[in-house]
Amino acid sequence: MLLHLLVLLLAPGLATCATPQEPAVRVGSSTRVLLPHDWAAGTRYTLSYVKEREDYEGAQLVKRNVSTTPITVEYAARNERGFVVRWTFGRTAVATDDAAAASLASSIASINEGFALDLQLDAQGSVIGFTDEARALESFRAHHARVKHMLLEQLGQDPATREVLERALDVSAGLLDGPLFRSAMLRDPGLFHSWCGGEYELGQRTESDAELPSPLGGSLPARRAVELVRLQSEPPEAVLEHTLTMDPATARRALTEALQQLARQNGDTPPKDAEVPHFLINDCTTHVFDLASGSPKRVEFVRTIETEGARRIERSRFTLTPPQ
Repeated sequence: MLLHLLVLLLAPGLATCATPQEPAVRVGSSTRVLLPHDWAAGTRYTLSYVKEREDYEGAQLVKRNVSTTPITVEYAARNERGFVVRWTFGRTAVATDDAAAASLASSIASINEGFALDLQLDAQGSVIGFTDEARALESFRAHHARVKHMLLEQLGQDPATREVLERALDVSAGLLDGPLFRSAMLRDPGLFHSWCGGEYELGQRTESDAELPSPLGGSLPARRAVELVRLQSEPPEAVLEHTLTMDPATARRALTEALQQLARQNGDTPPKDAEVPHFLINDCTTHVFDLASGSPKRVEFVRTIETEGARRIERSRFTLTPPQ
């Protein structure tokens, strides 16, 4: 039970690069770059967003999920705060060996299909938040209700299929809560648009204090590091790596306290310190920026969670196609 909770709850935990960092590489004479951040209204991109999750027990792969979602990103306008950008979600395709299961899973995973999310970026192009959070939430609730009705009408004739649909839709309905909606809907745009418009020196590692959300509320101290690890002129691009690092001892104490509190709330016996499994979480995010436009060409986020013989690897990959 503790292991199950650990894997599920520690999404925002300890973060360091999962692979040894290579020396900074320069192609050309420049060692410094200021990323462009002057997108014209009407500029449109298409993203291919691939999410992958693998679960291992020891060395054995026991479960693997892969989904791909096309997303249209449009810089809709400029305003006094920066830019308004619209993310419009396409239909999600889920890959699995079972064709029937893949079709149903894709229908469930496509709950956001057709939904348009308006976001406010700052003057450099990083996400601040929604342009109008209340309106976005109201729009998503109406969208969710329409999709739920459509899915149940189209796929819910078989009792077993209807039961699976209803359970999945009940889970997705959790996003209709304000804080959960905010967290879920800002995560991916926030990841993609991070570090836009900045000025960076090749090989110069910049560190600062930061915070990571605790699995069960609150926050934990962390250290942030950002480094330009590659700069080249052909093709013109810059590669930026970002890590967040939390002290393992601090993370373990926080997890122990959270699990003990959760057990007491549920009327269970709180686990002793020695019963809480050791764990390691590694994060590494890489942005490849197009030096002509300042937009990320590719973004890859990899998280590895390891504990007591179990391992989960989560990947998020964004690949951009040229403006339309």
